[in-house]
Amino acid sequence: MNRRRFLIASGGALPWGWAARAEEAQRIVASQNEALEERLAAWIQIYDTQGNHRTGTEADLTAAQWLAAELHRVGLAPTLEPFEFSRVVPQSCYLRIGDRSSSAGWFRSPAT
Repeated sequence: MNRRRFLIASGGALPWGWAARAEEAQRIVASQNEALEERLAAWIQIYDTQGNHRTGTEADLTAAQWLAAELHRVGLAPTLEPFEFSRVVPQSCYLRIGDRSSSAGWFRSPAT
């Protein structure tokens, strides 16, 4: 068999081989994406259960420590850097004008 005949004969097989490899690669990527999506969903669920993540709160510190531990578990070397800041802590409040008061954005008369 000469070179030309070989290329013609094998040329038809090459696209099929490439297509099979492409399909296999797509299946691998899809399974990796699915695993990644599941891992991210689990992380978000864990983060959500930790509470209000307002800066400087206990839940904020818990989340930072948890995330650092997760990063360490996958081979990274995270560090936590403490810093000082002023924080306003909101309290319950209302606005009263005459005999009317507001709470949670609704303005009500005393009769309601």
